[in-house]
Amino acid sequence: TQETVQETQVAVAVPEATDQPSDQVQSPAHSDQNIVSALQLTPTDTGAIIAITSQAPFERYKYFTLKEPGRLVVDLYGNYDPAGFDPVPSNTVITNVRSGLHEGKLRIVFDLASEGEYLVDVVKLTDAQIQVQVTAP
Repeated sequence: TQETVQETQVAVAVPEATDQPSDQVQSPAHSDQNIVSALQLTPTDTGAIIAITSQAPFERYKYFTLKEPGRLVVDLYGNYDPAGFDPVPSNTVITNVRSGLHEGKLRIVFDLASEGEYLVDVVKLTDAQIQVQVTAP
């Protein structure tokens, strides 16, 4: 499996906003651990923009892509309550989203619609929100 890894704590630019409608997927609150309170997917002409919001600031995050099958992985480091997300709204880039706890982090996996070199850009909008822009090959 080929892997491209990016890790960051700070971002410098925000991609342009889109006028297209978006769908929001909510996860329930379970405890006083940090919780991903919203995962919002907005389709674009060339891919999708995903906003991930937590109740407390992100300590650190990392993202990378995997092939066969194509996936985008976002790791959120810290003490997270397990998140469960509703099915992803219909779009041309992401077919499913799932998450699970791993040692010291919450891993969110986005299944990509096809193989290929996706362009992925992650920016930190606020201390508690990151935006993932995925552009199809």
